[in-house]
Amino acid sequence: MTNHSFFEFEDQIGKILSAFKIDTQELSVISKYLKYCELKKGEAFCEAGKICSKLGILIDGLLVAKFDTDKGKLNVSRFFYSPSNMIVTSFKSFKFRIVSDEAIVAMERSKLLYVSFRDLEQLFTLVPAVNKIVRHFAEESYIKALERIHDLQVLNNRERIEKFYHTSKELFNRVSKIYLASYLRVNRNDLTNTIKQTNNTKFENSARFNAPAQK
Repeated sequence: MTNHSFFEFEDQIGKILSAFKIDTQELSVISKYLKYCELKKGEAFCEAGKICSKLGILIDGLLVAKFDTDKGKLNVSRFFYSPSNMIVTSFKSFKFRIVSDEAIVAMERSKLLYVSFRDLEQLFTLVPAVNKIVRHFAEESYIKALERIHDLQVLNNRERIEKFYHTSKELFNRVSKIYLASYLRVNRNDLTNTIKQTNNTKFENSARFNAPAQK
């Protein structure tokens, strides 16, 4: 943990909350409840076997949500990175106050602002708009989970690799292939061979999964 002022990140947080029409006074109230933490690579934000009592906003870095199967096999459920997936928590554990079966761990040095469950409950009363903000990001997380289930059911291994490359190209090249293979539910050797066979050139030229242009 490191001492930092919320106002060092005020512009970033302001951009995140801009769509929710939070005024200066409300932002000031919210800032009093946000704490800063800095995680080293391998350090946990939430631990498996414990209740996840924090909801974080990722300022910089990369985290992974993962759990081990009965056979000890790595099982990656999602990545947290800015700006596409920057709200960090184990939603089910956080909301229902139950033990989490997954750990959320930093894959590289990461900076977050976070709020505790108890403080968030107070914020719901002090700044009612926070209810809408949390619900929005929870629904967004749910939709992404549904999309991933769809991809696992409908797309074959190569198609899942291709889609991830086009929709999350920067992350594709940033994440360890062991973790990427687990997330895509493909064999690591198959992932490596598919990348070699295509030489990424065909990935670049394939239009099926190209991400829409940023406006």
